[in-house]
Amino acid sequence: MPLVSVVVATYSPGAGLDRLVASLDAQTLPAEQFEVVFVDDGSPDDTVERLRAIAATRPNIRVERIENSGWASRPRNVGTDLATGEYVLYMDHDDELYPDALRSAVEYAKRTGADVLNGKEARTQDAGWALDTYRRDSPQDVGREDAHPLVPMNPHKLYRTAFLREHGIRFPEGRRVLWEDIFFNVDVAAKAETIATLASVPFYHWVQTGGSGSTTFRRSDPAWWDHLERVLEAIVERLGRDSLQGTQLRRHQYGTRVLGSFSPAFVARPDEERRLIIERAGRLQTRFTDAADDDALDRGARAVADALRTGDPELIMLAAAAAGTDRFGTPVLDRAEWHEGRLVVAATVATTGRLAGGGTFRVDGEHVLAASAELVDALAAHLDEEPAELATRYDVAHELEATEAAFAVRGRTSRIGRLVPSEVTGRTRLPSPDGSEIRAQVAADGAVDVRRSPTGPLLDDQVWDVFLRVNRVGRLQQPRVRSSIGAIGSLVDGRPVVAYTNRDGFLSLDLGGQVASLFDGATPSDVVGRVVAPTGRPAGATTVEVRLPGVAASGEGVGDGWVLLAFRRAGLRSGVAGLVRRVARREHPPTRFPAQFRAPGGEGVVATLQLPGPGRYRWAASARGADMPGWTLRVRTDAATLEVARG
Repeated sequence: MPLVSVVVATYSPGAGLDRLVASLDAQTLPAEQFEVVFVDDGSPDDTVERLRAIAATRPNIRVERIENSGWASRPRNVGTDLATGEYVLYMDHDDELYPDALRSAVEYAKRTGADVLNGKEARTQDAGWALDTYRRDSPQDVGREDAHPLVPMNPHKLYRTAFLREHGIRFPEGRRVLWEDIFFNVDVAAKAETIATLASVPFYHWVQTGGSGSTTFRRSDPAWWDHLERVLEAIVERLGRDSLQGTQLRRHQYGTRVLGSFSPAFVARPDEERRLIIERAGRLQTRFTDAADDDALDRGARAVADALRTGDPELIMLAAAAAGTDRFGTPVLDRAEWHEGRLVVAATVATTGRLAGGGTFRVDGEHVLAASAELVDALAAHLDEEPAELATRYDVAHELEATEAAFAVRGRTSRIGRLVPSEVTGRTRLPSPDGSEIRAQVAADGAVDVRRSPTGPLLDDQVWDVFLRVNRVGRLQQPRVRSSIGAIGSLVDGRPVVAYTNRDGFLSLDLGGQVASLFDGATPSDVVGRVVAPTGRPAGATTVEVRLPGVAASGEGVGDGWVLLAFRRAGLRSGVAGLVRRVARREHPPTRFPAQFRAPGGEGVVATLQLPGPGRYRWAASARGADMPGWTLRVRTDAATLEVARG
């Protein structure tokens, strides 16, 4: 009996199928310990032939074809019926698993006795995807208060097969069933006794592509609202309206989908669409929410909720026009330095100037308001309340004082995001000249740890982009951090790492020399020892050691990297060739030469360069360290000299 059955519903997957299969082939769990069940939903192209060709060379793959059902639900249910594994994992036909996904997930699910395991997921175009869900490994998240344990509510999880069959949990079938995965997971949540979260190991990459079935639904389509109403009905019926899980999921749908329908884009919709959205959203608000749900909203969303409860189209338009515009802007890096294998960073971020005086919020006596005076007065008149009472209701001062910020990094290749240990160091109000408006500013410190753990580095070798995740009582933003620093490098446990400003002007961190070198941020001071051509190297190979005093070092080990040098060989033969080359382009173009880095003790590191032989080697500053001086290394058969351009 296999440990896992990977069920994949396919329908004309295109090139994405190759990505999925490659990720299954790369699993660290042996192939004989898992099976893959492809169920094709009547694809009109050559998908079945492709699947059968794939299965012909892989004994653990099974292919079934069914008559087209129009949605992923039926093929998933068929796959579940065919599954023989202890656990079931549902994959979309163009997604991918990370290499250690199945092995680590099964091991943790067995250890915790989980009915469901929610593994760390990345989403292609969303750097902040579910970071708060995957803060840490947890053997039991039923009863978790900060977030529902099955968020994100897709089926890219490990489910115990016997659990699904015991409770008859299946995907709702039909030709167009929006949010079928939510219906499925609501049933799971109602019955699961143990839900585990695995955050330490990357599990699933949800690859975003255009044209999926879900994107065919729009808020202007009554069917979108029909399905949302059914989702809310299922939550209330199966979890209880006021239970912890029921409240979490109801409020999530209320905030993101019902009230989320009212933004500046709503104002630009045709009249007919606006009437439909107001009518359907108002109906769901009345049926599934109450005053306690409104009280739990941020103050900006509360104003939208109050406007929607009036049913007045003009009031709703007024609220929607400004909804969500009181946002934080781009964070700016204030400081970055290496300390004991960690990149210590500090940044500030302020809200954008959206009002006439350059502020974000208006000051009304003792109150700080995101809502306009026009909206407050109109709501007061409609609700028969005093404007001063509503000003208290919509005051954002407490929200601004409670705003949190934390650094996050995201792998440019893997798309995996990680939160970084951080703390808020200041919250400041920036008043307009006349004091009638303010902007809010938050300062934060963090430390990106690139040291190795007992199981290897937490951050692997790739480029990691740096973000600042701002949380204003549930309103999340995660912009990249604006930077102007030159490259600053460190050798950490023998691994070269470089923090630098990327070509878009934001902070990035290169681990293992993907695009940046330690030489981008440090100038050699001198040549160390003799020039040698070690036995066994290719003829003419020459080794030169130089000292890099500006590189911080932490831990032990020798790391591989590179240096980019333009060069011209020495010697009569090369001199003749060089004459022609000088006319055409003067010297060999910049080439990456291997370099090994070690920390000899004391300040800086020593770099051992492997060069093709005697000659002149010239280094010029890159965009990552534009202010660095150029230098030239003149290598002879027995010695080398270093010349650094100054001034």
